[in-house]
Amino acid sequence: MDRSPRVLQDSGTTVEGTDKALGEALKTLKAAGTAPNHLAVAAEYRRLRILDKAFDEATLALKLDRRSADALEQRAQIWREWGLPQLGLADAQRAVYFAPGSAAAQNTLGTLLQSVGQMEAARGRYMQVIKIDPDAAYAWSNLCYLSLLTGNADRAIGECGSALRRNPDLQSARNNIALSYAATGRVEDARDELLASSSPADAAFNVGMLYLSLGSYELAEKSFRTAADLRPNFSAAQIRRRQAALLAAAKLN
Repeated sequence: MDRSPRVLQDSGTTVEGTDKALGEALKTLKAAGTAPNHLAVAAEYRRLRILDKAFDEATLALKLDRRSADALEQRAQIWREWGLPQLGLADAQRAVYFAPGSAAAQNTLGTLLQSVGQMEAARGRYMQVIKIDPDAAYAWSNLCYLSLLTGNADRAIGECGSALRRNPDLQSARNNIALSYAATGRVEDARDELLASSSPADAAFNVGMLYLSLGSYELAEKSFRTAADLRPNFSAAQIRRRQAALLAAAKLN
């Protein structure tokens, strides 16, 4: 993996020199090379999607404090973001060992377990999050999606409802409950949920994805066309519109 500073468009400047928040974090770290300061720098690199640098900083924090649940959790999340959740499991488990009362650490371990197919173990971790923090809407949303993945759409609707009662603005829960409605045949409820929960262009795109998943290709094509009309630079909508149109034509033949 590339460990060099990120040069911006051959200008000779680096992100470390141009991003104010990262620059301030690096300055603080230079003044005091503590584990929390390394983690602050790691967080800024993650914000900028420079994951190799973020991983290095979290590792340096861990060398200074081997019991740092925050450093372990960050490394586990980075493995997940690299698409290698199996490599992050050990860090996630150690994070929970050192901080069993951390809802964030329990949730991170749950997401990695889910990613490697250990669904019931993941459910146990999400339930542990709720035990620690009953109002953790994100954990209820994770439970909802997990139920949907394992074929229990009715339970998923109830769990997403619990998430939305705690945080009506949680977009992941809105999307998950719409998928759950669709899985139980409540297509109009799913459509209404998607239309009400995001910007007009995003809503039209999400409705298109819903119709695409149901094999309603003509309706999908119309929805993607609407999304592209509402946001002319919406390349994903344009790509999906062409895909839906091809599928609709193939279905007629």
